[in-house]
Amino acid sequence: MLILAALPASARPNEARQSVDLSEPMLVRKDAKDLSAKEKRDFVNAVLKLKATASPFRSGLSYYDQFVVWHQSLMSCDPSDPTMKMPMMMGHAGPAFLPWHRLYVRLFERALQQVSHRPIAVPYWDWSDPASTAAVFSPDLMGGTGDPSKGFAVTTGPFRQGKWKLTIMPQGREANSATEYITRNVGAGPAESLPKASDIRTALTAPRYDVAPYSQDSDPRVSFRNALEGFFPGAVKMSCSQEGVMESDFDPSVPPTMHNQAHAWVGGFVGFTEQGLPRLGTMLQISVSPNDPVFFLNHSNVDRLWAQWQATHCGITYEPASGFPMNSAGDNMQPFDQAGIKVSPSQVEYLRPLGYRYDTGGGCKEKRPRPAQGPAEGQQSPPASVKPGADPTRHEGHQHVHELH
Repeated sequence: MLILAALPASARPNEARQSVDLSEPMLVRKDAKDLSAKEKRDFVNAVLKLKATASPFRSGLSYYDQFVVWHQSLMSCDPSDPTMKMPMMMGHAGPAFLPWHRLYVRLFERALQQVSHRPIAVPYWDWSDPASTAAVFSPDLMGGTGDPSKGFAVTTGPFRQGKWKLTIMPQGREANSATEYITRNVGAGPAESLPKASDIRTALTAPRYDVAPYSQDSDPRVSFRNALEGFFPGAVKMSCSQEGVMESDFDPSVPPTMHNQAHAWVGGFVGFTEQGLPRLGTMLQISVSPNDPVFFLNHSNVDRLWAQWQATHCGITYEPASGFPMNSAGDNMQPFDQAGIKVSPSQVEYLRPLGYRYDTGGGCKEKRPRPAQGPAEGQQSPPASVKPGADPTRHEGHQHVHELH
């Protein structure tokens, strides 16, 4: 397993060191519909506890909100580079989408275990199964859609208005949708339905992990990453605003698919501003979508489908191998690197070293040689500073946490 050392910014020298072993015991992530009543309670209570615990990485944040901030950072850009030609971490609309979120969900899962002292596994939401959807949005797990008479605030379940307060607000165009509570208008545009089993089967046939231009414009018939992420070439234009926020202009005639479709279906449109701009439900406010805990069940399913694709494409590994600064196979993923968690895409390709698996199987059973690939633009990515054979998400360091009152 990979062993990393991390010192959270909020740690003090006299705090005790903790060793975090992610390989024992091997966790099994289940479909939400198969959770027992106790497993649901344990998961929900751990998420609530995480919200009430101080982040060990940054003062002034809850441990839960630390994950929202990390995700929000992916939407930061350089306003002097409006067309975003300079190197930047592309955790969305780019090749790092799947490994970035695999690491992110695993770190979240480990945080839940840390605060609850229980072997919590993040369940997955199978979009294609109505029984799974019903379980996810049940009163004892994520709660249901929002109440239109209350601005589409979620008023049922453990994360309802008054029980779960949002503190990390969206920026840029999404700022018009800011609320202190989760909003959902399920199935109310821009996605009126969820991905079907046939959509998933089609995505799983893509022969390559990713292909040039390694963006939202990669051909989803070839690029599995883009097929699963849910972009159609030419349908989304991205730019950096003067405020340094990545903005997306969508072609309304092209509906989102797969992962993007699930986000849109949950969040929906919850109203309009005086200027006629749509107000977005929490899961559709992409930068801060983890404010809604259903985000993690959605991405557990995304990760599961990647593992399924890997099981039938062993040896076809992450692309690009090099030549795409900050996004190549050996580049440390941001912003985790800044927190001392130095992990590259190539180090999270295999589930076994990460200490979990899915009840549906998937994933390669052993690491195989990477196919030879020529470097793009003659550039080489730096090697990641991780010991061979170690767990990439295990970090030893000061992990003292405090409850927030």
